[in-house]
Amino acid sequence: MWQKELDERFARQVRAVRKERGITQRALSALTAIPVLRVTRMETAGVSLRLYEAVSLAEALEVKVDRLVYGPEGGKDRLDFLLDEVRRQVDPNTLGMLEMMLTGFVKMFGFINQNARHNAKKNSSSGAKKAPDFTQESEYE
Repeated sequence: MWQKELDERFARQVRAVRKERGITQRALSALTAIPVLRVTRMETAGVSLRLYEAVSLAEALEVKVDRLVYGPEGGKDRLDFLLDEVRRQVDPNTLGMLEMMLTGFVKMFGFINQNARHNAKKNSSSGAKKAPDFTQESEYE
């Protein structure tokens, strides 16, 4: 993720959570021992934060750090970030072609079905409940 985008996202989330909690910047500064001017600059993406500052802010606001990074919807995995970057940089026609190719790979190699079969086999051999059967036609076909 690009530093500027991360700083901006973090700034929006800290400001939003702080306001939800009814905490002033001065009070947040006192809770975290981060100077009030730095808190203000963090909330406007004027500075890049340090890890200990992110942890300190999260603890003071009583949220997990990922809430301040990703927002209430939660985090993304590495593939999500890659796909977001592709969406930003690739023209719509090429993006459509890439989507068709990925859909083809899923069909051709049975990624979804293979994983579902593996999980079902693993669950049945361990005595766990039987996993749902995803081996029928998928939504990708």
